[in-house]
Amino acid sequence: MMQTPERAFRVLEVGDPVHMDVKRFGHAGLVGWREKVGNKTAEMLSQRTQLKADTVRAVLGAVFLALSLKTTIDMTRRLSRAARGERVA
Repeated sequence: MMQTPERAFRVLEVGDPVHMDVKRFGHAGLVGWREKVGNKTAEMLSQRTQLKADTVRAVLGAVFLALSLKTTIDMTRRLSRAARGERVA
């Protein structure tokens, strides 16, 4: 039976180092059709530039993730306006 590490439930405090893998963050945005487009685009761009395909994939994934987040926020705002009876345009 695996034991849970002690740090798993520790609350972060001011000054604690937070390590974030930026490439993993970008890759999280590549799902479904976005992954197919990202992979093909990354391969093509890596052949034409000095960038690695993995780096291009991470950047494209972050862009797709940001656009999805923006769309979700916009839709939430529209729904809240509609719920209040305001004009939704």
